[in-house]
Amino acid sequence: MSHIDHLRDDLATVEERIDYLKERAQGFREVIAYYEGQPDVDASAGQRLADTMVSILTAAGQPLHYRDIYEQLVQRGRPVPGLNPARNTGAHLSLDRRFLSYGQGVWGLAAGQQAAPQPTMNCGARGKEVDHAHP
Repeated sequence: MSHIDHLRDDLATVEERIDYLKERAQGFREVIAYYEGQPDVDASAGQRLADTMVSILTAAGQPLHYRDIYEQLVQRGRPVPGLNPARNTGAHLSLDRRFLSYGQGVWGLAAGQQAAPQPTMNCGARGKEVDHAHP
């Protein structure tokens, strides 16, 4: 592989990371905007949502993409606030230490919540391999 090919690979990796970070930042913006517009927000509502996400990940037995977690929340009748509820699911996951990001929108339970996943695994319905050492 030539030096140029290595540079192209590095560039692709950096661009993927930028896209991921932009998506996360937008999720944070939406959650903040939602709560800023709600003067009497029930703080425990976010905790109950997080408890449901723990239950979803425990039942799955492996990390899942935040969109898959969101779909499970919808099936369980749990509303997620904001303009983009699926992205906001990712933002809620990032605010709770019980959850661990594996990159590319994939979330699992932190150590002590369930058995730790293997360093590289197929993550649910999305079928993407995730290298946890290089998110």
